[in-house]
Amino acid sequence: MFMASIQWSDKSNADGYRYGFNIVSWAGPNATSPDVWKEAIDKIYRSGMRSFTLVTHRFVDKKTGRIADNSQFGLTGSPTNGELVAAILEGKRLGMQVSINPFVEIDNPNGIGHEWRGSLDFSGPALRQFFKHYGGYLSEMASLASGTGTDRLYVGSELKALSSNPDARAHWSDLIGALRDIVGRKILLTYAANHDEYVQVPFWRELDEIGVDAYFSLASRTEAEGRGKPSVDLIKRAWFQHLRSLHAFSKEQERPILLSEWGIVPFDHATHEPWNGQPSDVMDSDEQISAYQATIEATLVQDQWLKGIQFWHWNLQSVSGSHFGIRDESRVFRLITEYLN
Repeated sequence: MFMASIQWSDKSNADGYRYGFNIVSWAGPNATSPDVWKEAIDKIYRSGMRSFTLVTHRFVDKKTGRIADNSQFGLTGSPTNGELVAAILEGKRLGMQVSINPFVEIDNPNGIGHEWRGSLDFSGPALRQFFKHYGGYLSEMASLASGTGTDRLYVGSELKALSSNPDARAHWSDLIGALRDIVGRKILLTYAANHDEYVQVPFWRELDEIGVDAYFSLASRTEAEGRGKPSVDLIKRAWFQHLRSLHAFSKEQERPILLSEWGIVPFDHATHEPWNGQPSDVMDSDEQISAYQATIEATLVQDQWLKGIQFWHWNLQSVSGSHFGIRDESRVFRLITEYLN
C-alpha cells in the first residue's frame, strides 16, 4: 500500500473541477520520469483546471486473455507506479481531483491503437484468464489509489464487447465488489463507456458514476467541410442534442455522468468524426478551436448531473503524442485558460 501525508488547498474554483486533462504516455522505457508528470500537472493547475486523469496501460493477448506489463513486441506499460504516485501526490498537494483510468491495449506488432480494445472478447478459459489478470491489475491500482488519496478509479475503458457479453456479467460484478472492498466509499468507482456503448452497459447501478467517452458526431460531413467550419453555434446545437440524451440516461440510472474523454484534432472534418485521429489530410486548427469553444460553452451551463469533462489528451513534454495532444503553448490551452480564469 502506498501511504502519504496529503495537504489540501482551498477548493475555490468550481468550474475548474469540471474540466481536466487525461494524461497519457504510450512511450517506451525511460521516456518519462516523475518530474515530467509533475510538471504536466503544475501546468494544468495554472490553466485554472483542478482535475486530471492518469491513464495507465498494459498489454493483453487477444487470444488467451493474458495481461502483461510489457508487450511481446518491445513496448512497455506506462506510467510506472513511481510516476503515478509522484503525479497523484503533486495533484493532491495542489488540492486537485485525481482519477486513475487503467487501460488494457491489444498486444500486436503494429503498436498501440491499431486494434481497438473495444473489440476484445473472450469465452471459456480465456474469459476466466482475462478477468483473473485484469482483477490483479485493477486491484493493484485500487491499492495505490487508496494509499494516495486518489478520488476516482475507473473499472474499465471502452471494453465494449466485454461489457455486453452475458458470460462476462458475473465477472464484472465480482470485480467491482472486490475493488469496493479495497477502496470503500472514499473513492468513486466509474466505467468509461464508448459513446456508442453506454446504453448497453448492465452494471451502472453497481458504480457511483457513468463515464462516457463522448466522441459524438457534431456535424455532417458537408457542414464540417472547409476551413473554420462548422460554426460554434452549429456545434453547440449538436452538443445540446447529445446532452439531452445523456441527461435522460442519467435520470434513468440515477447516476451522474462524467465525460471521461473528449477531444478533437486540428484537421478538416474533425467535428464530423471526432473519434478519428486524422479525418482528412487538410489541417484546420480553426475547426478544432471552434469545437473546444462550443464544447466548453455547452457543458458549462449544465447542472450537477454532468460532472464535467476530462479532455483527451495532455501531451507530456519530451514524449511524442497523437494529433489529439495539447500542450501549454497551444491555442486550445490558451482558450481553456481564458474560460477558467
